[in-house]
Amino acid sequence: MIHCPDCKLPLVTLQLERLELDYCANGHGTWLDHMEIESLLTASPSMFPVPVEGKKDGRRCPRCHRRMRIVVLSSDLELDTCPAGDGIWFDPTEIQALANVVREREGDDSLDEVFLTLSETMEGRL
Repeated sequence: MIHCPDCKLPLVTLQLERLELDYCANGHGTWLDHMEIESLLTASPSMFPVPVEGKKDGRRCPRCHRRMRIVVLSSDLELDTCPAGDGIWFDPTEIQALANVVREREGDDSLDEVFLTLSETMEGRL
């Protein structure tokens, strides 16, 4: 079981089609393992941040507990990445920001529905 890097409570698992996403029930964010990210971004592999870049973050990876690193993908999107490549922690607004970046850079809106469902679930609307 993995825990939220902010509140330390166990993350809730949400099954969306072929993806298994882990999110904080307190609304702190969402964890995507590296395989889930690659599955989401099959059309956009260049979007997956290199985990060793960026400055060290105060948060720890929910999988390996190393200090995560901050990687900047755009002016409004900074992601907490595991230095071992285990995955990425998304703060609540970063989920939609990633969908926006993919749409703008790749012309691909396929992530919109996935992230809308995830956002609605996190807000308790589903």
